[in-house]
Amino acid sequence: MFMQRNRSPERFADGRPKGLNAVGAMQVDRLRKQWQAEWEVQQHNVSAAEVSASIDRKVADIRRRSDADRQRDWERLSLETRDAWDAFERLRNRDLDAMRADEDLRRPLHEGPREDVPALQPSPKQAPLELEPPKTAWTLKDEGFR
Repeated sequence: MFMQRNRSPERFADGRPKGLNAVGAMQVDRLRKQWQAEWEVQQHNVSAAEVSASIDRKVADIRRRSDADRQRDWERLSLETRDAWDAFERLRNRDLDAMRADEDLRRPLHEGPREDVPALQPSPKQAPLELEPPKTAWTLKDEGFR
């Protein structure tokens, strides 16, 4: 069957030999390298300047969307809320000026409260429960055997 398949593949192996010999494998490797080289030539080579420009465009787009979202959120607020916010900022800045606060102290206050709250530490009064180890007795005798 093997000889028939290789000598007459159109009749016995659907038109192609079943197993590749060394010459067939070398030809496949050579063709694969040729196809890879052709594919690489077709690909667009990107320079570092193009990558940098693409990153800058994406960052600018994110900033533009963020500014638009911030402006939209501000416009949704009522006039009373906007006035209250302005009064809050004025009082906060007055207090910081009175404290002669430096930039490190002002930054967290300008950023506002954090949304994530750190997990509470367990109280020192609670000690972890200690479980007794299971009692096992290893013997050479089997009590169930008679």
